[in-house]
Amino acid sequence: MGIMPINRLLLSMSVPMMASLLVQVQYNVVDSIYVSQLGENALTAVSMAFPVQNLMIAFSKGNAVGVIKKMTMAAASCHVVVE
Repeated sequence: MGIMPINRLLLSMSVPMMASLLVQVQYNVVDSIYVSQLGENALTAVSMAFPVQNLMIAFSKGNAVGVIKKMTMAAASCHVVVE
């Protein structure tokens, strides 16, 4: 990883995140299509919840990355073998 060109490294690390976001957006679009058949108020509720849901997902993913980094650093410094 330390010897790869920066553009290739960024691309290889960003593709999984972009795929995850694409799946999340597709889920919300399908959810909106289904809920729109129930009525205007139901669609409004789903539309209002969409930004909140995205913030919660972004916050949890950020925390997960931070916790994994701390665990990796602790395991590397203590020479702990994770099985």
